[in-house]
Amino acid sequence: MMPHEPTRRGSTAAPGFTLVEMLIALVVAGILAGGVVSLLMRQNSFYGKNDDTIYAEQTVRGTAELMASELRMAAPEDVEMATPDSVQIRFDVLKAVVCGSSGSTVYTYVYDEPTAVNLPSGRGTAVSDPNLASFTYKDDFDGSGSASATALTACTTANGGVVQSADASRFRAIDWSSSGLATPAAGSVLRVYGTLTYSFASSSFTGGTALWRNDQELVAPFDTGAAFRYVKADGTVHGTLTGSDLTDIRSIRVFATAVGSGSNRFDVSRDLSFDIALRNLQS
Repeated sequence: MMPHEPTRRGSTAAPGFTLVEMLIALVVAGILAGGVVSLLMRQNSFYGKNDDTIYAEQTVRGTAELMASELRMAAPEDVEMATPDSVQIRFDVLKAVVCGSSGSTVYTYVYDEPTAVNLPSGRGTAVSDPNLASFTYKDDFDGSGSASATALTACTTANGGVVQSADASRFRAIDWSSSGLATPAAGSVLRVYGTLTYSFASSSFTGGTALWRNDQELVAPFDTGAAFRYVKADGTVHGTLTGSDLTDIRSIRVFATAVGSGSNRFDVSRDLSFDIALRNLQS
């Protein structure tokens, strides 16, 4: 008889993965990883663009609020320069009413004095008679004056006695002899001003254009097309005005496109176009 062989129930392979299974697993893992990376990149791009959009909108808002609040306070007679990239005005640092005078000394009460206007050195003075709406300007005369007890008496005395008390530093005596102006009558309004310039120029922080207030960079970036325009009383719009045409300006028009601050910042933009009406018309 033939010897009896044991029945094979099947062979079992060694535990682990075959090469084919490993390759399939790697391909699947690669696909999943690629999807995750792609999702992360899209999310990063979305958030980056969203940040740039917010930045551009804040740039637009900041420009409108910062610049308009100061320029609208000017009168046409206060405009000293009007070009496509710069507008320069006389900006008040002190306002006072004239109480009286004695010889070449004028006594005033200061009713408005900003604490931090951040203007370059150099002051001028404008005076308006109580019966007139216009001002006479003297650009090289500083009419700030200094605190004076005599000025306090001149401004607060009625029927021979001081009738009210106020901050003594607001009562000023001014040496008017070097002003080149006629001595103002009591009740005249006096303004002491500096020079305020807004301009679109190259940013020192970004690759674009910035809005500058004198030598201080305020808001950026804009594209290179940012500019000022000037609307005259007859409605015509001009890029540059000089001489007597400056007093005919009724509003300052601003054109600018704010862009994002990211590496692809020009993919996001917000247009800015608005008029700043000059409120203090003198005639």
